[in-house]
Amino acid sequence: GGGAPARGQVGAAAEPAELIRRAHEFKSQGAQCYKDKKFREAIGKYHRALLELKGLLPPPGERERDSRTASPAGAPKPGRLSEEQSKTVEAIEIDCYNSLADTNVIRYIQLTEMKLSRCSQREKEAM
Repeated sequence: GGGAPARGQVGAAAEPAELIRRAHEFKSQGAQCYKDKKFREAIGKYHRALLELKGLLPPPGERERDSRTASPAGAPKPGRLSEEQSKTVEAIEIDCYNSLADTNVIRYIQLTEMKLSRCSQREKEAM
């Protein structure tokens, strides 16, 4: 992936409330794209929502043992979220992951992969 635009750097300093608001916005846009059967756009929006939340909470597998392990230097401290914010973040994450796991989305991804492999197959045969 190419470098993020300079303004993306501000995201690191953004308030948790602002990140949550943006993530919620992307998730809503994703849901709308999904309703319109624009699965590719929906996938992009859900990914953006998840990216906004990245760093607010430790990864799901580490949430249980997080109290014992210290955050690496420079990593945002999960403790700065209120109980309510943590619940909101988890709810948005779950919605996004569930939507990405939806059969229509998976079918779209599989079709795209099939087209890609067919293209590369043709390229090999052309050599």
